[in-house]
Amino acid sequence: MELVKNADSQAQAGQRGFTLTELMIAMMVFTLIMGSVVLLVTKSQTIFKTEQGVAEMDQNARLLMDFLTRDIQESKENAIGVAPNFRPVFSYNAPDGSADELTIVSSDTQTRLPGAALPLFAASSRPFSAFEQYAEVIPNAAGRLTPGDVVGGFKEGEEFLISTVLQDGSTQFDIVKVRGASVTQTGTIGLSFDPVQHKGVESEVAFGSVYENGSFSMRPVTVKRYFVDKTEDKQHPSLALSVDGSEPIIIAKNIMAFQLRYLEAKEGELDGTWVKAQTINHAYKTLAVEVTLSARTQIKDDPQSERLITLASVVRPRFQPRLGNIPVSGARIPGGSDGGPGRGVGTPSGDGSGDGFDGGSGSDGSGGSGAGSGAAGDGYNRVTKRIGKAPKLGQRLNQ
Repeated sequence: MELVKNADSQAQAGQRGFTLTELMIAMMVFTLIMGSVVLLVTKSQTIFKTEQGVAEMDQNARLLMDFLTRDIQESKENAIGVAPNFRPVFSYNAPDGSADELTIVSSDTQTRLPGAALPLFAASSRPFSAFEQYAEVIPNAAGRLTPGDVVGGFKEGEEFLISTVLQDGSTQFDIVKVRGASVTQTGTIGLSFDPVQHKGVESEVAFGSVYENGSFSMRPVTVKRYFVDKTEDKQHPSLALSVDGSEPIIIAKNIMAFQLRYLEAKEGELDGTWVKAQTINHAYKTLAVEVTLSARTQIKDDPQSERLITLASVVRPRFQPRLGNIPVSGARIPGGSDGGPGRGVGTPSGDGSGDGFDGGSGSDGSGGSGAGSGAAGDGYNRVTKRIGKAPKLGQRLNQ
């Protein structure tokens, strides 16, 4: 019996283990550690998604700003060749204070017409109105092309700008969409078309007015319209581009606001004034365009992940001097050659304008332009900045 008791005593003395209290404490510590790890991983994923959305938003906003800047700057004030003071940048200011719309009348087209045939001139001196929906034109005589060489280049749906410069200096123009073209029995090009009035495009002279004495010219144009589209997804509006009234193309998503301002000055004055709407008058000149847009992250429902960025860019469109051998819009074909272009040197870092010597006068022609071309390199004359410190969506920007 003593041997059995001694064996039990030795067995009890050699046992090791944890009490219930120790096990509960260990489980609590393990649970806290695991909870902290899970919380850290979850928080890291949220931060990663937020930062990824912010980076994508910032990149999209800046790319979009570059896109708009390039289009505005390349439009130039008179690159179409209509008139020295024709402004191809227009905007529609929504009456309810919502996003603006930008419309650019551009000479960058996909036309199949030979460049030597442009611009097209009126074939007769009779009065004409775009509301007649038909006109007879001839190619530019300087290109030495016949109507038969040109008529095959017209495309159905292609848009043309009809224009002339009136005696008081104002520009009269209409935009039309071609339906068809053919060579008439008198050897001219007969064009049938429909007048088009794009949103935001305004003229100093009422659309459809009569062009007296057949003093008009025609040239192909592309009308680009940028606007905030909320039709497909109101929660995630996008900036869309429509070309010549076609179906819009989405350029960037989550664009919440899009506003435009113009720095304009009266002819002969150096100081300009910032305005929301341009003064449609040939006595005023647009010096710069300010584009402001606000973009939001893709994540909308989570207040911790919503971010808003606002960028503003001031663009100074370059002025392209009219060369001496390009006839003024609406003028009859001159009997002789025009004078050569003026030789001017502009300021390298300025807006491209400069003083130059007057061009030589040609026989029965007009003198060359005396303005110099002084654009600096191929860079864009603009400044982009971020407004504010990227407030959350619920905060006002101007508080």
